[in-house]
Amino acid sequence: WYTEDEYQLLAALIYAEAGDQDFTGKRLVADVVLNRVFSDDPYWPDTIAGVIFQEGQFSPVANGSLNRAFALADQSCYDAASLALDGDRLNTEVIYFSMYTCSNGVFAFQHGDHYFGY
Repeated sequence: WYTEDEYQLLAALIYAEAGDQDFTGKRLVADVVLNRVFSDDPYWPDTIAGVIFQEGQFSPVANGSLNRAFALADQSCYDAASLALDGDRLNTEVIYFSMYTCSNGVFAFQHGDHYFGY
């Protein structure tokens, strides 16, 4: 249901957003992307690339760091992406995260430097 390019894109986004976080933090970023893909809400695109490139959603897309992340993503980023893509998600409800506060949705929890919300 996903392409090799989307697998690599998800791993790069995980690195760009959570490369300095623990493995759980990386997995939770993957969960946010896939929770949007699988959401019944028509606001969210139904592909990994659509979600990641949706305007205004992920700062690494806007600031160009996503492009650099393709060369920098380590095995833990690929492992986090692989688990999520295989259906092994830690949280099937979070659709937002931020480094400073949960400015979107309803705050759910904090893990590492990220605040997650529904």
